[in-house]
Amino acid sequence: MIPGIEERKSLPEATQTPVIRKMRPHDVPTITKLLRGYLRQFKVSSHFKEAEVTHWFLPRDEVVYTYVVVNPQTDPVTDFFSFFARHSSPYKLVCSFYHVTCETSIQKLMRHALIVAKENDFYTFIALDIMGNKSFFKKLKFTKGPTSYLYTPLNISFQQNRW
Repeated sequence: MIPGIEERKSLPEATQTPVIRKMRPHDVPTITKLLRGYLRQFKVSSHFKEAEVTHWFLPRDEVVYTYVVVNPQTDPVTDFFSFFARHSSPYKLVCSFYHVTCETSIQKLMRHALIVAKENDFYTFIALDIMGNKSFFKKLKFTKGPTSYLYTPLNISFQQNRW
C-alpha cells in the first residue's frame, strides 16, 4: 500500500442480482413505460417517446450504458439504471443518467451501477442531487464534490498532513 493512502470503500467483483444485463432493442417499450411512470412524480420532467428512449438509452460503448434487471420467473424488465461516459477529463468517469426501481431497492440498484462502471474501467461515478438520488449517497459512500456527488471505485482516500 502507498503511504498516506487508506482503503475506505470496496465493491464486489460482480453484481449479486441474478439477472442483470445490457438493455436490448426489444426492451425499449418496457423502459419507456417504466421511465414515464417514474417521471410522473416530478413537477417538471421529460416525456420520452420510444424513439427517444432508443436514441438516448440503447447502450453504445464509451457513450451510454443502460442495464436492466429482469425477473427470472416472469421475464419482464422490472428495473433499470443508466449512465453516460464523460470524456472531458484525463480520468475515465461516468455520470448517472436515469434509473427506475420497481422491485430492487435504490441502494442495491445503484450499487450494481457502481459495479458495472468499475467493470468497464471507469474511475469515478458522478451523480447529481436531483430526483431522489440523495437517498443512496450516504449508504453507498458517495463524497460531496463542488457541484455533484462522487464515487471513486479505486477505494482510496488521501489522509491529510501525510505528504
